[in-house]
Amino acid sequence: MTNAVQEDKQVRDRLQKIATEVDAQLPYGWGFVVLAFPFGADGRMNYVANAKRPDVVRAMYEFIQRSKEAAWGTHEADEMEAGSQAQDELVGRLRQQLAALEAENKLLRKAGTGKYEL
Repeated sequence: MTNAVQEDKQVRDRLQKIATEVDAQLPYGWGFVVLAFPFGADGRMNYVANAKRPDVVRAMYEFIQRSKEAAWGTHEADEMEAGSQAQDELVGRLRQQLAALEAENKLLRKAGTGKYEL
């Protein structure tokens, strides 16, 4: 089992516990969704909700639309976007460096040195 698979299982288990607590704190008739994802452009995401998927998707679209409007959150949008872009660039550079190190590591092993030098 890969690290990502193990980590996702752990996150899903914890999200179930979180959902129980959130649901108990909200008034009857309120829905919720909790999203969990690793930072960066990984593409992984887990969520838990007390609503059906179509209701969650509708609520998320509404949230995105309202987030884009000037009514609220605009003072943070530029800072968040700049931070996100910078983080994505950093993640990309680190992935490139990691790939280069892994390739070098394979060459060292193939050469029969038995050493892992980074």
